[in-house]
Amino acid sequence: MLVASGLLLLSNAFNSNRASAQRISAVPVDVEIPVAPTPVRANGKIHLLYELHLTNFRARSLELTRVEVLKDEANAVPLASYQDAELVSRLGRPGAPSDLADKRIIGGGMRAVVFLGITFDRDDLPGALHHRFFFSPTMPAGKRNLLRARAS
Repeated sequence: MLVASGLLLLSNAFNSNRASAQRISAVPVDVEIPVAPTPVRANGKIHLLYELHLTNFRARSLELTRVEVLKDEANAVPLASYQDAELVSRLGRPGAPSDLADKRIIGGGMRAVVFLGITFDRDDLPGALHHRFFFSPTMPAGKRNLLRARAS
Protein backbone atom coordinates (compact mmCIF):
# COMPACT_ATOMS: atom_id res chain seq x y z
CA MET A 1 0.00 0.00 0.00
CA LEU A 2 1.34 3.39 -0.95
CA VAL A 3 0.48 6.17 1.51
CA ALA A 4 0.91 9.87 0.94
CA SER A 5 -0.27 12.56 3.27
CA GLY A 6 -0.75 16.27 2.91
CA LEU A 7 -1.15 19.17 5.32
CA LEU A 8 -3.64 21.95 4.93
CA LEU A 9 -3.40 24.85 7.35
CA LEU A 10 -6.60 26.56 8.36
CA SER A 11 -5.90 29.89 9.99
CA ASN A 12 -7.64 33.12 10.85
CA ALA A 13 -11.07 31.59 10.30
CA PHE A 14 -10.01 30.47 6.83
CA ASN A 15 -9.24 33.94 5.53
CA SER A 16 -5.85 32.79 4.24
CA ASN A 17 -5.54 30.90 0.96
CA ARG A 18 -2.12 29.48 1.87
CA ALA A 19 -1.37 25.81 2.42
CA SER A 20 1.95 24.53 3.66
CA ALA A 21 4.38 22.94 1.24
CA GLN A 22 4.43 19.19 0.84
CA ARG A 23 7.36 17.14 2.06
CA ILE A 24 9.25 15.14 -0.55
CA SER A 25 7.69 11.74 -0.98
CA ALA A 26 8.61 8.39 -2.44
CA VAL A 27 5.10 8.49 -3.92
CA PRO A 28 5.27 10.51 -7.16
CA VAL A 29 1.88 12.14 -6.63
CA ASP A 30 1.39 15.89 -6.48
CA VAL A 31 -1.36 17.12 -4.14
CA GLU A 32 -2.77 20.56 -4.84
CA ILE A 33 -5.48 22.46 -2.99
CA PRO A 34 -6.45 25.18 -5.47
CA VAL A 35 -8.60 27.12 -2.99
CA ALA A 36 -8.49 26.85 0.81
CA PRO A 37 -11.55 25.20 2.40
CA THR A 38 -14.56 27.48 2.40
CA PRO A 39 -16.37 27.52 5.75
CA VAL A 40 -20.13 27.60 5.49
CA ARG A 41 -22.18 28.13 8.64
CA ALA A 42 -25.51 26.33 8.59
CA ASN A 43 -27.76 24.82 11.27
CA GLY A 44 -25.32 25.63 14.07
CA LYS A 45 -22.43 23.80 12.39
CA ILE A 46 -19.46 24.76 10.23
CA HIS A 47 -19.11 22.92 6.93
CA LEU A 48 -15.77 23.00 5.08
CA LEU A 49 -16.06 22.56 1.34
CA TYR A 50 -12.95 22.06 -0.78
CA GLU A 51 -11.21 19.93 -3.37
CA LEU A 52 -7.92 18.07 -3.54
CA HIS A 53 -6.23 17.69 -6.94
CA LEU A 54 -4.04 14.59 -7.20
CA THR A 55 -1.67 14.20 -10.16
CA ASN A 56 0.15 10.91 -10.78
CA PHE A 57 3.72 11.51 -11.96
CA ARG A 58 4.52 7.79 -12.28
CA ALA A 59 4.75 6.21 -15.71
CA ARG A 60 2.28 3.53 -14.54
CA SER A 61 -1.21 3.85 -13.13
CA LEU A 62 -1.99 4.11 -9.43
CA GLU A 63 -5.23 3.12 -7.76
CA LEU A 64 -6.45 5.54 -5.08
CA THR A 65 -7.89 3.18 -2.45
CA ARG A 66 -8.61 5.49 0.49
CA VAL A 67 -8.52 9.14 1.57
CA GLU A 68 -8.46 10.17 5.23
CA VAL A 69 -8.89 13.64 6.74
CA LEU A 70 -7.25 14.19 10.14
CA LYS A 71 -6.89 17.01 12.66
CA ASP A 72 -3.51 18.64 13.06
CA GLU A 73 -2.32 16.62 16.04
CA ALA A 74 -0.11 13.59 16.65
CA ASN A 75 -1.88 10.23 16.33
CA ALA A 76 -5.15 11.90 15.39
CA VAL A 77 -8.12 9.67 14.66
CA PRO A 78 -9.48 10.38 11.16
CA LEU A 79 -12.29 12.93 11.04
CA ALA A 80 -13.41 11.30 7.80
CA SER A 81 -12.34 8.32 5.73
CA TYR A 82 -13.48 7.54 2.19
CA GLN A 83 -13.00 4.32 0.26
CA ASP A 84 -14.85 2.07 -2.16
CA ALA A 85 -18.18 3.50 -3.44
CA GLU A 86 -18.03 6.51 -1.08
CA LEU A 87 -14.64 7.48 -2.51
CA VAL A 88 -15.76 6.92 -6.11
CA SER A 89 -18.78 9.22 -5.52
CA ARG A 90 -16.41 12.05 -4.49
CA LEU A 91 -14.03 11.72 -7.47
CA GLY A 92 -13.92 13.81 -10.60
CA ARG A 93 -11.62 12.83 -13.48
CA PRO A 94 -10.93 15.83 -15.73
CA GLY A 95 -9.60 14.81 -19.12
CA ALA A 96 -10.49 11.12 -18.64
CA PRO A 97 -12.95 9.40 -20.98
CA SER A 98 -16.57 9.46 -19.81
CA ASP A 99 -16.75 5.64 -19.96
CA LEU A 100 -13.85 5.23 -17.49
CA ALA A 101 -14.18 1.77 -15.87
CA ASP A 102 -12.85 2.83 -12.44
CA LYS A 103 -12.41 6.48 -11.43
CA ARG A 104 -9.95 5.40 -8.70
CA ILE A 105 -7.32 4.36 -11.29
CA ILE A 106 -5.14 7.40 -12.04
CA GLY A 107 -3.06 6.84 -15.16
CA GLY A 108 0.50 8.12 -15.49
CA GLY A 109 0.41 11.89 -15.97
CA MET A 110 -3.32 12.03 -15.19
CA ARG A 111 -5.24 13.83 -12.45
CA ALA A 112 -8.12 13.06 -10.11
CA VAL A 113 -10.09 15.59 -8.09
CA VAL A 114 -11.47 14.64 -4.66
CA PHE A 115 -14.45 16.79 -3.59
CA LEU A 116 -14.68 17.01 0.21
CA GLY A 117 -17.21 18.39 2.67
CA ILE A 118 -16.39 18.06 6.39
CA THR A 119 -18.78 19.20 9.16
CA PHE A 120 -17.70 20.51 12.58
CA ASP A 121 -19.39 21.87 15.67
CA ARG A 122 -18.66 25.58 16.06
CA ASP A 123 -16.08 25.13 18.82
CA ASP A 124 -14.51 21.95 17.39
CA LEU A 125 -12.91 23.49 14.29
CA PRO A 126 -9.23 22.47 13.98
CA GLY A 127 -6.47 24.93 13.09
CA ALA A 128 -5.20 22.63 10.32
CA LEU A 129 -6.14 19.46 8.49
CA HIS A 130 -3.90 16.60 7.38
CA HIS A 131 -4.80 14.30 4.51
CA ARG A 132 -3.59 10.75 4.11
CA PHE A 133 -3.86 9.03 0.74
CA PHE A 134 -3.61 5.30 0.16
CA PHE A 135 -2.57 4.05 -3.27
CA SER A 136 -2.03 0.68 -4.84
CA PRO A 137 0.12 0.41 -7.96
CA THR A 138 -1.83 -1.29 -10.71
CA MET A 139 -0.14 -4.46 -11.93
CA PRO A 140 -1.06 -7.43 -14.10
CA ALA A 141 -3.87 -9.56 -12.71
CA GLY A 142 -2.83 -11.67 -9.72
CA LYS A 143 0.28 -9.59 -8.99
CA ARG A 144 -1.21 -6.77 -6.94
CA ASN A 145 1.35 -5.35 -4.55
CA LEU A 146 0.69 -2.84 -1.79
CA LEU A 147 3.41 -0.28 -1.09
CA ARG A 148 3.69 2.33 1.63
CA ALA A 149 5.24 5.80 1.48
CA ARG A 150 4.55 9.12 3.18
CA ALA A 151 4.48 12.75 2.09
CA SER A 152 2.89 15.89 3.47
